[in-house]
Amino acid sequence: MSTRTPPVVPSPGLSSTRCQTRPRLRPAGPARTGPSPTGLAPARLRANCRLALPPQVWARLCRLAGPTVEWWADRNPGSVTGYPHAAMLGRRGLAVADPIGFDPAALAYTLTCYRLAEAVSHDITHRPEPDTAPEPMRYAPFIGLVPTHQELLAQLPTQAGYLLQRPFVDASVHRCQWHFEDVGEACRMFMVHLADAERVTVAYGVRTVPPGHTPATAHWALRVCIAAVADRDTAMIAFR
Repeated sequence: MSTRTPPVVPSPGLSSTRCQTRPRLRPAGPARTGPSPTGLAPARLRANCRLALPPQVWARLCRLAGPTVEWWADRNPGSVTGYPHAAMLGRRGLAVADPIGFDPAALAYTLTCYRLAEAVSHDITHRPEPDTAPEPMRYAPFIGLVPTHQELLAQLPTQAGYLLQRPFVDASVHRCQWHFEDVGEACRMFMVHLADAERVTVAYGVRTVPPGHTPATAHWALRVCIAAVADRDTAMIAFR
């Protein structure tokens, strides 16, 4: 099912900020270990990572994205700063925060806001039978997806993967990020976004692996949003 949402609410502009006080790093909680029953890579809980996000960055994400549709925060194990990345999809657009720098004592965040024009949403309900052979994912060539991105898309229903990639067939993906949280046999929160300077696609929802099923025949309930970028701003918040 496809729905067309009204134009998003205008977002306040971005400006770079230097903060006087560097926030204290809080633990983001232990990482999950071992294989995930949903077939995706282990991840930390977003609520714990949210506590490790500098309050100034979180407040700016909320202001830029507008009323929240979905969000995530997660720490990259290879990050020098130790601070989480975060993304928020809201009525105004998609706002993303990335920690930068090679010195843990010199923290800075870049914030990128994609203000979205009128968006089209597709609701996907995927409930295959236990013995259903999974349909192989087809990747759009030359759109900039690395093997890690392709592996992630391979976990999704074929229709969702197609909708996420389709707008980039004549372009190149500049950003592909995702987060999920699993509890037992359920992925209770999932979000992925692809973006370039002109278009954004986002999928979010939940996944379950019913009794008798495997991750290959998991059940999904997803919404895929496709939107043109009306404007894009980038700014930095630096902490002394």
